[in-house]
Amino acid sequence: MSNVWRRYPEESLLVEPLGDATAVYCVHTGDTHLIDAFPLAILDALRDEGPLPAGNLSQLLAELLDETPDAVEPRVRAVLASLELMQLVECTDA
Repeated sequence: MSNVWRRYPEESLLVEPLGDATAVYCVHTGDTHLIDAFPLAILDALRDEGPLPAGNLSQLLAELLDETPDAVEPRVRAVLASLELMQLVECTDA
């Protein structure tokens, strides 16, 4: 079994760009979070591609950043953990 990450449904999150940051309001918690471009890219990838393992997310983001997946993966995993604490994504077993 591998861990698969998914973004909460679109209707659960309200996303509003604010210059260099983005405000994400979570309907379920009532919390608003300010995130930068990298966490937003993860949320966008999960929205566009559906649930994915961290390795697949790393590969997608590496292509966007013109880096190797191995170089990006630690940052992806750290951001996923932060987004999970914010209740913007969740990890499931698949």
